[in-house]
Amino acid sequence: MDQICLHNLFGPEWVVLREITGMEEQAIASTSTLDAIGLLDALVMSDYEGALQQGEVARLTSWDREQLLAAVYRRTYGANIESTVTCLQCGEKFDMDFGLDVLLEFLNPKPCEVLGVSLLDEGIFQLGEDVTFRLPTGQDECAVIGLGQEEAKAVLLERCVQDGLESATLSQYSDAIQSAMEALSPLVDTELNASCPECGHGQQVHFDLQYYLLSAIQGERTHLMEEIHALASSYGWSLSEILNLPRSQRRALAGMVDADDGGGL
Repeated sequence: MDQICLHNLFGPEWVVLREITGMEEQAIASTSTLDAIGLLDALVMSDYEGALQQGEVARLTSWDREQLLAAVYRRTYGANIESTVTCLQCGEKFDMDFGLDVLLEFLNPKPCEVLGVSLLDEGIFQLGEDVTFRLPTGQDECAVIGLGQEEAKAVLLERCVQDGLESATLSQYSDAIQSAMEALSPLVDTELNASCPECGHGQQVHFDLQYYLLSAIQGERTHLMEEIHALASSYGWSLSEILNLPRSQRRALAGMVDADDGGGL
């Protein structure tokens, strides 16, 4: 299990996550924030005093949720991100890899004093003399799913800016509030510099941790089915028994079955 200490809008809080199983792997239907929250909620272990409970992931800020997704990725695939990129200049494919922890450190939330905001209370920030706001949570993000960009921005501000602010003042500060929110609670959703080893062309590559993790799990669906078939055939276990095995244990056992059968998985 992984223990992560978060510093969210409710103050420091422990989150304990167990290893992913086939139950969670087969439940992922998309790369949406709803599916990301659902995955994390399923992995939360509630039997620890003071720890986050199942069903509470949606109230975390985006940065805290990204830290949990990073922990899941690290536990499942390791701390290195590997991808194949197509050069926009010569069309050749090349490998790109980087450390997830290095990226998280680079994107780490900026201090309040650097951003010109003040922390008034747990989770409440002040910008200028008139504006106070909290950081968006997963609940806020889910509330704007399906809305256009401008409408979503307006709804998020309405939900997060404290009551009593006149619409004219809100409009005046909207861009500054949004920038402060993004700096205080960033998403691991950014552009990375890459250079083609063949022609030397430099280009930017988009990386979104949530999309990358959930896509990776979805991409292994066929292999999951093969492992289920191998273990069921070899040990006579039920589907439920196999799906409830920790991923690492299921893969190790399936690998042993495959070795005994001469390979093929």
